[in-house]
Amino acid sequence: MHVVHVINGLDTGGAEMMLYRVVSSRLPGLQSSVISLTGTGTLGGEVERSGVQIYPLGTDQGRMNIHRLWQLPGLLRKLGADLVQTWLYRSDLAGGLSANRADIPVVWNVRQSNLDRSLNKLTTIILTKVCAALSSRVPAAVVFCGDEARRSHEKIGYRNPHHIVIPNGIDLEKFCASGERRDRIRRELGVDSAHLLVGLVGRYHPQKGHKHFLEVAAQIAHTCPQSRFVLAGLGVDEANKGLVREVERLGLQERVWMLGERFDIPVIMAGLDLYVSTSLGEGWPNVIGEAMASEVTCVVTDVGDSACVVGDTGVIVNPGDIAGCATACKKLLGLSPDERKTLGIKARRRIGELYDIDDIVMRYGELYRNLRGGQVN
Repeated sequence: MHVVHVINGLDTGGAEMMLYRVVSSRLPGLQSSVISLTGTGTLGGEVERSGVQIYPLGTDQGRMNIHRLWQLPGLLRKLGADLVQTWLYRSDLAGGLSANRADIPVVWNVRQSNLDRSLNKLTTIILTKVCAALSSRVPAAVVFCGDEARRSHEKIGYRNPHHIVIPNGIDLEKFCASGERRDRIRRELGVDSAHLLVGLVGRYHPQKGHKHFLEVAAQIAHTCPQSRFVLAGLGVDEANKGLVREVERLGLQERVWMLGERFDIPVIMAGLDLYVSTSLGEGWPNVIGEAMASEVTCVVTDVGDSACVVGDTGVIVNPGDIAGCATACKKLLGLSPDERKTLGIKARRRIGELYDIDDIVMRYGELYRNLRGGQVN
């Protein structure tokens, strides 16, 4: 069975990483190819090294290039696709209509839950409404990355009799506690064993709440002099003048590192004492699961499926509650290393039981085989 995946692009992100895990897993009886509406991005090399062919269409990010997209049905037929899996709204729409024209069943994949207009581009809001109107006719099934994503999209009109929730999965071999990794990132930052390192990983976007994180950091720093803070992600570096000004305003210049986009996230996670997500919107946040798998306790805002992922292994606060988040962080940082270690082990165990990447990938394979056999219900 040949499954062709269609995605906006292959730069680092939650949806892109999940696609990579699915296509590189070599599920028995499944062949995978990837069509990127744009280019090969930062993940393209990894995808190709796994033996999966990429077909970049070269359209402009954020634009529907009709000439290029008109070629998509023919490419799907040429590749001999038995099923098309699309990822993210733009690809759901373009890939879905193209698969219908090519008479190939298509599965949509919805990756976010917060559809607030203040946190999304106008084009994203328009795409969600168009997809909602087509959701009962174009896709054979819709995959949601979490329960909250399903609920929020059903509220705006997503209607498909074959919908399924498949959360993201975490590679427990890649993300784990490691003394060597912990020492490596701390040496790079100039942080010693007496310091308490608090982190946030994610691209710069209004939904990620980076400025809220810095406000929380300022409150922690006021009563916890040994605390230090690290941020990593695309657009989170010294070139981001807005974040730099915020760091300066809060007097955190000597306490905060902004590392930009990094490709050694397992190393960064292993070096943390606490992970904090101040997001205002999420789908199923990979980075929280990655921190937990690295035996790092988390304080997270109650958005998307964040609370579901963390369960009783960390602390959940309301989005935008700076004081509440800071209080929770200070309480956890005040625990002994052994107490934090116990919580971290509990967090990793939860990821292993509920979100192991091998189990999640198997669920995608089962969905594809059931669709081909007409057994989705």
